[in-house]
Amino acid sequence: MKKQQRWEQFRRDYLKALQNHEGYYLCVNCRAWVKNIELHHIKKRSVAPDKVFDKENIMILCPQCHLLLNPDYRKPLQKRVNRGKII
Repeated sequence: MKKQQRWEQFRRDYLKALQNHEGYYLCVNCRAWVKNIELHHIKKRSVAPDKVFDKENIMILCPQCHLLLNPDYRKPLQKRVNRGKII
């Protein structure tokens, strides 16, 4: 299994256990229930690559808290392409 596939499977399994019955997740920082959640590595992947799949090294955050906690995180600011259209 490729690393990206392994990460996607890990993320799916991890989030499934944390989702409430309505499909929402609790941001551990602001305590808001949101549908759009992101995983944040407490110890950065570049610093601790052995902890990438360690549940003790993961926090679930809403996108706003993720940006506050990690200002260099640019994923929400990138243009996304969907069927040839920028969305």
